[in-house]
Amino acid sequence: MLLLSQELQKVVISKKYWPQILGAFFLFFFCELTLAKNIVVFVPGLNFNVQKFSEIEKALGDNFSYEYFNIDYNKGSVADWENERDQFFKKFDHSESKLFLIAQSLGALLFNPSSQRFEKIVYLSPAFSLKLAPKLICLMAKIPFWHDLKSRNYKEYRLHDETTRTAYEGLCELNNRFNYSQLDSKKALVAIDLKDELVDAKVIEKNVTNLVLLKKALDNKFHHLIVDEKTMAKGDFDRFIHSLQILFTP
Repeated sequence: MLLLSQELQKVVISKKYWPQILGAFFLFFFCELTLAKNIVVFVPGLNFNVQKFSEIEKALGDNFSYEYFNIDYNKGSVADWENERDQFFKKFDHSESKLFLIAQSLGALLFNPSSQRFEKIVYLSPAFSLKLAPKLICLMAKIPFWHDLKSRNYKEYRLHDETTRTAYEGLCELNNRFNYSQLDSKKALVAIDLKDELVDAKVIEKNVTNLVLLKKALDNKFHHLIVDEKTMAKGDFDRFIHSLQILFTP
């Protein structure tokens, strides 16, 4: 009888701590939900393997969730790309999550019309203004019997060995549509290398308010690519990540 009363007493005493226990569980799950509200969306450029953004994800850490926009620009037209973008956004329609965007080259042109969906935006080497060589490609892309172009990019960074004529047509169409007045300078940060071989970085520099100037690695002279430590000059990747952390901090 005495043993039974002692066991009951333990149960009664333990009930005193139920509010604290429930409160601790509530706080834990609330924090988990709060962390999940910040989502970084990665959007690739033309013929770029979106998974190569992983080093940026690793550097930003667990403060964000991450979504990759997996698109193959070698397939479909601009209308198809825009439809893929709109379908991609549907997963966030009923979410309270805050979205942050990191888009490269052609991806910047495709997603800039949807900039109102994002808290903050980072554009890597955006194809807002083109140099002479890609402008000539735009003209050549109008020729029906024009062949696909072989990619000169690092093999591990490209999606295909070749880029199709229709993909270049789409890039040129979106570039023609773009105007710098469409850029939300309050939320967008642009990162470029002034010696980029495809985009006209000097024109971009004149038209953009928030700018981070980066340099490519020495063995990366002929690639339109600044996305990780391998492709950037020593120390520039860390400097870029620091800029991201400042921009993405509420």
